[in-house]
Amino acid sequence: MWTTDQNQNAAPQERPDLDRELSLSIFSPLSVLNLPWKIGKMKLTLIFLLYTICFAQCSVQNARVVIVGAGAAGLTAAGTLVEAGFDPQNIIILEGRDTYGGRIRTDTSLGFPWSLGPMWIDGIGRYSGDSFQGSDDEYDGCGFKGIPYNLPTGKLCQPVEAIATKYNIDYKVQPDNSVYWDYDGTFLGYDRACQNQESPLTYPCTDTPGPYNIPTQIVQDWGGGSGYSSDLNRTCMLGWLVWNAPTNAKSDDSVQSGVNQCDLKFQQIGTDTVNHTRYRNWQLQSAITCDYACDASADSWHNFEEDGWFNDRDATLTDGYQGVADALYNRVKDAGVNITYNAKVTAIDSSTPTVTYNSGAVMKADYIISTVSFTQYKNNKIRFTPVLPSTFQTAMNHLQQGHLEKVMLTFNSSFWREYDPKIRAHTGWLMFMSDTIGEYPEFNLMDEWNGQNAMLTWVGGEYAREQASKSDEEVRTRLQEIINSMWPTAGDASTILQMVRSNWTNDEWTMGSYSYWGVHYDMYYDWKALLGPIGQVHFAGEHTRRDHPSSMEGAIWSGEDAANEVCRAVGGCKSFVFHPDTLVDAHAQR
Repeated sequence: MWTTDQNQNAAPQERPDLDRELSLSIFSPLSVLNLPWKIGKMKLTLIFLLYTICFAQCSVQNARVVIVGAGAAGLTAAGTLVEAGFDPQNIIILEGRDTYGGRIRTDTSLGFPWSLGPMWIDGIGRYSGDSFQGSDDEYDGCGFKGIPYNLPTGKLCQPVEAIATKYNIDYKVQPDNSVYWDYDGTFLGYDRACQNQESPLTYPCTDTPGPYNIPTQIVQDWGGGSGYSSDLNRTCMLGWLVWNAPTNAKSDDSVQSGVNQCDLKFQQIGTDTVNHTRYRNWQLQSAITCDYACDASADSWHNFEEDGWFNDRDATLTDGYQGVADALYNRVKDAGVNITYNAKVTAIDSSTPTVTYNSGAVMKADYIISTVSFTQYKNNKIRFTPVLPSTFQTAMNHLQQGHLEKVMLTFNSSFWREYDPKIRAHTGWLMFMSDTIGEYPEFNLMDEWNGQNAMLTWVGGEYAREQASKSDEEVRTRLQEIINSMWPTAGDASTILQMVRSNWTNDEWTMGSYSYWGVHYDMYYDWKALLGPIGQVHFAGEHTRRDHPSSMEGAIWSGEDAANEVCRAVGGCKSFVFHPDTLVDAHAQR
């Protein structure tokens, strides 16, 4: 409380020079009172600090923030703002769907939960000083590749794992043991059949894993021998691309262009081109299309493997990702943040700033955080006034939406273990090398991690778009043919009982699964353009992270980043982060 001297006529007391009298006429908030203020320099400094803190706190408490989208990024942004001191009653979330979670969607129609959207925890483990415990990864395990965070020993820095640990959400490291089948049902061999650091389980060691997950048995069966394997180790597609892309890639090169160069290497060493091409196509589907959700011909080589690495011990959430969505939601609900569902945002005015939704309703804000899929902007589902800057529009043209569709199949029993001695204990994957490019390259054996008599498979890229237009019966018929080719003697045991599949391609809110950078992408300027802010509008979502894009981790961190940017714009609120960010500026890190 500001006060005045109650005894203005009292004799002044002696004070040292440090406490000499100063006029406060320069302080406009005080001078307007026209009071005969006389105060010492030390007291003036203290009052100035108190005044600044009070003003900033009032700004934080009164700032009204509208968040568009109640997915992982939006919920995280709201929770971060609450932690930073914003009044929860002044934080409004507008969500177009009838529930929270965005692309976190868990299906239970088959009698058990499984994730239609994100499914994995991408790298787990505690930081032990120089590396993650139990990891041989030469990169830092927490964030942007090559830039270590200043982490205390034992701290979890994988955000999804941190949430799962805090809220007791079960997750399990899944064995990477794989068996391989050719397109005609021929058994090709094993991979990762020995004791594996990626799992606490121990299994018999009778086969040697080949380079870059290429089974040695396949390499030998296809006529290469040890010399082939040695040359392949130096020139194989993925390894060659990873280590040559940073220096050799041009902005208009695709991953496919790198593969074509790799093919020249194979021709030089005289490989079996028919078998190599089929295996190469499978490797592309498994490692590129089903990871980046796009074909190798569409994915930028310039961006390949430049998205940051976690520790390589992946895990699955036993009951799906819904527990993560619930944790993020409860954080804001318990604080008193309001979420309005079925609120379809159609326009954002960055100059006012205002948000228009449901055909005319207008909500005024001091700041807006838009966390929806970039496809809403790109396809003019949300109109901006003024129009988005040309740099933003150019970046959106280079940014593409990927397509990844999952299919869950159930059976009467886990017949693959009953009828096939080749499926050993702790085998988690079946790899199928179809003669049709893009067709179901991987089958995840669900009995290994949740005890269900089920298989999960998926497709990506243009093949996924094609599958999204087919009927359930067409998809089911083809999958039954594939399974019968692998186990021709299983009979009725291999009959598919039920099938459920995702349909992100036709989802009106995302129009696909997650983002990727296409050819002609500029690694720095395009990414930076998408960050904003534009006026008082800030942006978040997996597509805004340079490290860990296209992931749940990226979505969570982007929500933090946008909230911290609003904090800096308001001034006076503490910058609260879910992950340590002491060595790299948060905005530059995105």
